[in-house]
Amino acid sequence: MSIIYIRKKFGTTMKWGMGVIAAIFLISAFYMYGGNMMSNTEKGQNLSREVAVVGGKPLLRANFDREFARRVAAYKEQPGGGQFKETDATAVKAQLLEEISDRMILLQEADRTKIKIGRKDVQKRMGEIRKSFPSDKAFRERLRALGYDVNMLRREITEGMRLQALVDKQKQAVNVSDADVKKAYKDQYKKEPAGKEFNDKAKEVREQLLRERQSTALAKWMADLRKSADIQVVDAEIRAYKHLSEGKDDKALLAFEKALKQNPYDPYIASVYYQIGQLYEKKNRLAKAEEAYDRALKRGSSADLHLALGNIYRKQGKRDAALLQYEDASDLSYADFLIHYNLSGIYKEMGMQNKAADEEKLAQEIYGKQMAQMIQAQQRQQAAQKAEQNSAKAADKEKK
Repeated sequence: MSIIYIRKKFGTTMKWGMGVIAAIFLISAFYMYGGNMMSNTEKGQNLSREVAVVGGKPLLRANFDREFARRVAAYKEQPGGGQFKETDATAVKAQLLEEISDRMILLQEADRTKIKIGRKDVQKRMGEIRKSFPSDKAFRERLRALGYDVNMLRREITEGMRLQALVDKQKQAVNVSDADVKKAYKDQYKKEPAGKEFNDKAKEVREQLLRERQSTALAKWMADLRKSADIQVVDAEIRAYKHLSEGKDDKALLAFEKALKQNPYDPYIASVYYQIGQLYEKKNRLAKAEEAYDRALKRGSSADLHLALGNIYRKQGKRDAALLQYEDASDLSYADFLIHYNLSGIYKEMGMQNKAADEEKLAQEIYGKQMAQMIQAQQRQQAAQKAEQNSAKAADKEKK
């Protein structure tokens, strides 16, 4: 999988708006309050204890690893998301660090502006969450399954409410005048802002314009906070990914090599070897690329790794060895239609039309199943939202 595809798939550079704010709110507070348990990666002697330092506050690797594990689990649970691959790990870590850093920056801004949330408000929110479970036992069991306890949840709710209050404060500073509404109406509908039609649309236009301006204001505000924040990335792998995204291949290669020494027991270290292989392949240093992919396959196994090694063998004229890798890639791609499409193209180039047709058929079948799953998931979500809206309307009627 290329770096371009990974960035498209996971959206490492995210646009700031309500969606990104929601994503930051969902990041667990566990990274700040986690215990002193050692993660698998902390068993290495060369391991740095910190992933980054944000505004003078360290983000410990053990807590980052736990949050990363939750992120991986979330990707695996996505409808049509398929198997999480080792080669995805570097991009996901970089995205996660960006989101955690943003949350830490926002919390520090909430501290600076002295935003506080009352205990009663927190307890009310806790009560609302408890009511969504059939019993207190079910509520606590779910918490344990997620690696939480009641105190951790309370802290996270408090933080989330503080962040919401901070964002709301920024949104409230945004205004839309009557003149703005008239201009927006005229620009959108190509009509003069007058009469019944304008009056009927004015509220909708005002709300839309307000949302757009709030999103723009939040983006600028967050960009300013990031610019003024002191963020030091200690983790070599994530630093390498940043170099890679900026087109600084030589710096990226050096940082990825350092990552192998910094975090040798990382269960997803195959992703680092894969990135190293990609860089050497780009430089046409095929022997070094082959070595990197081979080492990656000794630490993990995914279709992308077999496909990459197969491509190296093919470039070196090792046809039989390449075919073996392509067969392994196909066998492992039970949920990745793109791999099958790539293999179809490769087999066509090799003059193996029957194999090309088989791979294309598999790609179409997998794609069809995933699209059906996604549509069903969307329909279930829409049904749940409609049921919630109907319930809220019924509750409002009872109050009246």
